[in-house]
Amino acid sequence: LTTIPLLPITPQIKKVVRDYQQTCIDLIQNSTKNVIISLPTGTGKNFIIVNSFQPNKKYLILVPLIILLEQLQNEIINYDPKLKSNIQLIGDNNKTFSENKNITICVYNSVNVIEEHISIFHKIFIDEAHHIYKPEIYNNDESDSEHDGKLTYINTIQNFKTFNNNVYLSATIDK
Repeated sequence: LTTIPLLPITPQIKKVVRDYQQTCIDLIQNSTKNVIISLPTGTGKNFIIVNSFQPNKKYLILVPLIILLEQLQNEIINYDPKLKSNIQLIGDNNKTFSENKNITICVYNSVNVIEEHISIFHKIFIDEAHHIYKPEIYNNDESDSEHDGKLTYINTIQNFKTFNNNVYLSATIDK
């Protein structure tokens, strides 16, 4: 009996842009004002971010958690491996910013590292924006005193709206 060696199967993932994703991508690329994108979980908000990138422009992506730094970096690299050398991560003890990188992924509470460079970015993506602009459904009578430490970076991020290049992404955000 002869055994035929099996060839490794490399899955070919076809990247199909859905109609609603294309609408969002076009809106981001063509807008000269802040944009709010509210889509349910699992509908490809990161995919929309990556597909809205334009050559030779600088992008800032703010995320609430350290784990999302690498997750988003990996998603960008999977989409376009050539972008790997153009990505920098700010947070998790990395406080070195380089203006030579086109894509900066930064944790909310490290925003002070990039704040003085904020005007160089073509677009500022704020992932999970309901953490920055709390939707009415989350409001209650409790005091925000437990969040006083966060208010500094939350207010800093909120103030970026004056640049009219913010893209707020969330499954739960009010208009």
